[in-house]
Amino acid sequence: FMRILSFLCKPQPVVLFLDDIHWADKASLEVLKVLATSGQVEGLLLAVSYRDEEVDDYHAVSSCLKEINTSGGLIHNIHVTDLDVENVNRMVASVTQRQVDETMELAEVIHKKTAGNPFFVLQFLQMLRQENFLSYSFSTYRWEWGDVENLQTAAHVSDNVADVVAATMRGLPEATRCALKVSSCLGKIMPLHVLI
Repeated sequence: FMRILSFLCKPQPVVLFLDDIHWADKASLEVLKVLATSGQVEGLLLAVSYRDEEVDDYHAVSSCLKEINTSGGLIHNIHVTDLDVENVNRMVASVTQRQVDETMELAEVIHKKTAGNPFFVLQFLQMLRQENFLSYSFSTYRWEWGDVENLQTAAHVSDNVADVVAATMRGLPEATRCALKVSSCLGKIMPLHVLI
């Protein structure tokens, strides 16, 4: 594994991103520790993410990170929180290709409905598109949206983003929904042949 990584990192640097390491088992965390402290692989940047609320001082991830730190591994912590209204507005402006002063009213409603969670912001924008509240006009060549005042009070627009995600999942093919139902009952590790 180390030789493969060394080979891949030789021509150009490689970023290895591991998401949700709070679910990792001890063996995986041991591999992470070896990668971070061995110094054998030049040009490798390890980036890992975990949820603060899942990891306390006694969690295996905390122990792993402490060991990496004491072994001379360089660790930079970046605490990511939900977006504020201004950043949601920048996101909405980027998606709609409009100026931030044009999208602020819409962004305020989206922020209120999503609490600034970036994933939920995108899900909410997709829902607005599906509900034809947000549409692309071929006459003006721009994204346009309805009255934001109506969006705040619309009965079909849920205040609970989980409802929006659930509605998106209801739009998936029946076989996909069935596979998701089965996999949700089997825990975090599941053999692929179970779904096939």
